[in-house]
Amino acid sequence: FELVNLVKGFNLNNVPIIIISALDIREVVLCSMGLGISGFISKPIDFNQLLFLVKKHIKKNNSL
Repeated sequence: FELVNLVKGFNLNNVPIIIISALDIREVVLCSMGLGISGFISKPIDFNQLLFLVKKHIKKNNSL
């Protein structure tokens, strides 16, 4: 969570943040989403999900 706050502090709001965590606890996911992250993936990593999120944000940034 500290990294998310650090990135937001540098006014990098247009930088997508995808958290990959061993914790798959509902409160952790909700807290992360509340900080404005772009995605949350729990381990073991589903690479299809990760690829989907990355492509989604590349497409979104290319349309700006």
